[in-house]
Amino acid sequence: MNNMINSQSKTESLIFVPIYNEQKHIFNVLREIRKCSPEDLLVINDGSTDESKEIVEEIASCAKLKGKVIIINHSENEGYGKSLIDGINFARDNNYRYLLTLDCDEQHEPELIPQFFEEIKKGEFEIVSGSRYLSFQNRLMLLP
Repeated sequence: MNNMINSQSKTESLIFVPIYNEQKHIFNVLREIRKCSPEDLLVINDGSTDESKEIVEEIASCAKLKGKVIIINHSENEGYGKSLIDGINFARDNNYRYLLTLDCDEQHEPELIPQFFEEIKKGEFEIVSGSRYLSFQNRLMLLP
């Protein structure tokens, strides 16, 4: 388990990606996230039985990403909800101010990450949630 972070290089925001058997998608998703955001990245592998764990560990070992990708491996599949709880607890326990979750099925759009952080950092909201069925501007109009 690689769940240690270097507090000197830690960002105030954490991007969390729960995975289970995502070997087909994980490389592209993490690459796109890194293109769009320098924030720390937490991957919780929920007991994958494919090559997901090995792929994430190889990505995390790259010199450019040392200390920027945190991996937690569940020894067996505990479910999406448990991964979410563990990700939220990790963010809280490590004093991250903001947390963004992103699924690993390539359905979410990493290029919107900066806009989500921009909105939440305005301080008007405790939660910002996206929908793939609305444009970003339309989503903002729905806010109370």
